[in-house]
Amino acid sequence: GPPDSVLTDNGPQFASLFFQGVCDLMGIKNLFTTTYHPQTNGQVERFNRTLVDMLRHYVEEHQEDWDELLAVLTLAYNSRVHRTTGVAPLDFVT
Repeated sequence: GPPDSVLTDNGPQFASLFFQGVCDLMGIKNLFTTTYHPQTNGQVERFNRTLVDMLRHYVEEHQEDWDELLAVLTLAYNSRVHRTTGVAPLDFVT
């Protein structure tokens, strides 16, 4: 199902009535990063870069279904122990 919340920057696309309406409809709480606090955006951007790198390993062979790989690769990422925390992200929520 949909996530409980999403963390976005303060871009107009995320502050729009349309996006807020979608979040409300799906029961998602939209959290915004602190203005002028690039560290938070940096964490999200770093994850996005990692996910894109993971996708690149598979997209060359499976061009047509890269979007279907997102859930699998996100699960793989969240299942592995991270160096900085010593814990897999899924361990925080399960």
